[in-house]
Amino acid sequence: MAHERADKAPSAWARRATDLLVADRAAEPSTPLDPIPLPGRPGTALFLKDESRRPSGSSEHGPARDLLLDALGEGRVDRGTALFDAAVGDTAVAQAYFARLLGLEYTAVVPERTDRAELRRIEAWGGRWYTAASPSGAAERARELAELSNGHFLDHVHRADDAVDWSGPYALGAEILSDATPAWVVMTDGLNSLSVGRCLRLLRPTAHLALATRPGAEPALAQDVGDLTIPVPDTSALAALRHLHAVTGHLASLSAGHGLWAAFEVLNRMRRAGVQGSVVVVAGGEGEVFGARSPWTARAEDRGLELAGRAGELDLAQLTRTQGRRRSVTVG
Repeated sequence: MAHERADKAPSAWARRATDLLVADRAAEPSTPLDPIPLPGRPGTALFLKDESRRPSGSSEHGPARDLLLDALGEGRVDRGTALFDAAVGDTAVAQAYFARLLGLEYTAVVPERTDRAELRRIEAWGGRWYTAASPSGAAERARELAELSNGHFLDHVHRADDAVDWSGPYALGAEILSDATPAWVVMTDGLNSLSVGRCLRLLRPTAHLALATRPGAEPALAQDVGDLTIPVPDTSALAALRHLHAVTGHLASLSAGHGLWAAFEVLNRMRRAGVQGSVVVVAGGEGEVFGARSPWTARAEDRGLELAGRAGELDLAQLTRTQGRRRSVTVG
């Protein structure tokens, strides 16, 4: 099967590809930690860890590279091997980027009704995509496509534990802690949230990880290392993006909006509890320009959403409502 470990040692091509990825990792600078202005009383601060500055523009840039390094080292990827995964958003974008860097084909199997802007980001790096009705169906379809083409199923969900370096100097968690001492780190669910959660527990156990998810989503990949899960509707994410642009001029992806809305909820919980400290929200995905339409209106139309009235405005007072699910943790 395409996902089984190979018995052969890496080829000369695979060794050269490994050297290229290792050199690429060593040459990559850390991403900035930018302050986001906050209303209200002092004592809390919000910072944006801007992963859109990665070459792929993705917050999953490092883990995607680690997955390929792992597959190359075990002889499962060679010259001309087509790559497949059940992935969407930043994970698929980063995988497409590294596949292109190595001259390999990449195909993502994505859920139905995936945001068209997210699909364009995959296509921008030469990736292709198919749709599937469910996450389990997406994984099966990706595996089938890999087998039919004698390719490789990256299977990031199950390979993360073995492949992703979560405690080394290039890990995102270590990079965050080198620049800040946050009370909370807020991220959308993914490989890097799993990596950051493990790093926090090892290097800063007093810090907590909050995961932003879409309502009704599958159980979070990083749920075992997350302290709080906050469902964020797409309309709220779009509102958060509008606010981010208003106060910083920064355009970001829809997934960044989910993380930012969740970060505001964490901040309001801290304020209500009288807890001071900083929150770091990790966001990737470059914003797009949509001609005469505003990016928020365009994304709402892409998703078939109504973006009017309060649904399209960020009202910080509304964020005092507790929508998250606690995981035996005290905010602070």
